[in-house]
Amino acid sequence: MTAIDFRDILEPVQLAISVIVPFSGVLAVTGRRRPGPLTPRLLAAYGLAAGCALAGVLVAAIVTVWSGGAWPSASRLAVLVAGSVLVQLIAQSVGTACGLLVRRPRIAMAATIVVPMGVTVVLAAIDSGLVRWLTPYGNAQALLAGRPTAALAVVGLLWCVVPNVVGARLRTSLSSGSLTI
Repeated sequence: MTAIDFRDILEPVQLAISVIVPFSGVLAVTGRRRPGPLTPRLLAAYGLAAGCALAGVLVAAIVTVWSGGAWPSASRLAVLVAGSVLVQLIAQSVGTACGLLVRRPRIAMAATIVVPMGVTVVLAAIDSGLVRWLTPYGNAQALLAGRPTAALAVVGLLWCVVPNVVGARLRTSLSSGSLTI
């Protein structure tokens, strides 16, 4: 068996998890059976995302040990673990935003894949440097390589903060009856 380094295992594991994690975010914020405050549901969704990230780190560690692969230094390992958690929190934020903005779970779940990957494909065709700065996937690659950049703040604002705030306000307006669509 060929030895595989920890980082080389971690990236595909975390990227695979980041496709599924947003679905739980969609489910956390959609549906008629979800009355009550939004904050506890968001916190639970983010806790699940962090747990999934740590489970992915554990899987990568087990495969690294099993294959006899190399380990990064302790400081680099810490950066990779933190990057893994950030990747899943961003993915979850995309899910909660899609759930808040779309409100139909199946369509919102599809949007968690189609919208980010569509934007990635379009931006890659224009300029590949834009992908890292403007998409969750491009930023995930940097985080999972252990090289976080200022692009994290841009991606966090564009894909996490703004759509979730707009979705939450829209949800509140619809609930109170002050906005009809």
